[in-house]
Amino acid sequence: MKQAGDAAGLASRASGQGVPFALVSGRGIGRKILDPACDMAEFRRMLAVKRRQEGYRSFFESVPGLHGTLPEAYFTMMKRTWMQAYFGY
Repeated sequence: MKQAGDAAGLASRASGQGVPFALVSGRGIGRKILDPACDMAEFRRMLAVKRRQEGYRSFFESVPGLHGTLPEAYFTMMKRTWMQAYFGY
């Protein structure tokens, strides 16, 4: 890996979060340097969360007539514990 965190483009466009992704990627890169056999499971999990967030964001943007309704439903659902766990919060 050549880059970490914001420099690697890991900040979430959907949530605006960058610090959690930078911390996980920095930790993963450090572990990989110290142990090349490291599986980087936490880093892969973080990438999966980011892909999930970006997928929902792309969906919201692709339906112009629902620009107000879909994000509103998303933020209402984000109050639920299961939804926060799904999105890695």
